[in-house]
Amino acid sequence: MTAFGTLAVLYPKDAAFSAERALELVPDAATVVVDHGYDIYGPDLSAIDRARPTLEYDPRWSELTVRIGTRLPW
Repeated sequence: MTAFGTLAVLYPKDAAFSAERALELVPDAATVVVDHGYDIYGPDLSAIDRARPTLEYDPRWSELTVRIGTRLPW
């Protein structure tokens, strides 16, 4: 639980945990899915806006850290 509500972080991003599927699995949460790819910031992230479920975007770990309110591994 964050100041913004429940945030689900799911791994790995595939058919079982696509960003769209995650909305169904965790209906009261904002959703971020960890992908298999890496860049200099760590594993790739995909997020989906519950208000616009067709819009998938790629936040950085630093943005996720701000939302959670604590440090993360990357």
